[in-house]
Amino acid sequence: MLLWLLYSLSPIVVNWVYLNVAQPVNDTGERLLMLTDTIGLDPTLPIIGAMFFVRDLIQQRAGRLPAVVAIVAGTICSAVVSPEVALASGSAFLLSEAADMATFTALRRFPVWAVLASGLVGSFIDTFTFLLVAFGSTDIVTGK
Repeated sequence: MLLWLLYSLSPIVVNWVYLNVAQPVNDTGERLLMLTDTIGLDPTLPIIGAMFFVRDLIQQRAGRLPAVVAIVAGTICSAVVSPEVALASGSAFLLSEAADMATFTALRRFPVWAVLASGLVGSFIDTFTFLLVAFGSTDIVTGK
């Protein structure tokens, strides 16, 4: 139950960090934690990575249905808590977590690979979905 609650409420932390720790880096509203004048990073990535791991644990220990319920609860929390980025955050959370779950399920006979692959797939989808929905572009990642 603690893992499920931690996971379901984690979008609140991600959205707070994105809105309060990261700084706007251009006129479209994209945000990064700037390390230098030209180098920045997304401070939410470690939290999102931990979320994928916790979701995998929930599925491993409790099954797919509790994991799906946690994904839906997290999506709702994401949309309710942060209306500024609700559509982008909720969409990214829902799609990336569903992809993480599908990848983990397909590879669960190989636990280490399942966690690594599902985390990579989920992170990729989370980043690109959020950027596309929020800003209509992935240029900040692709360097264009």
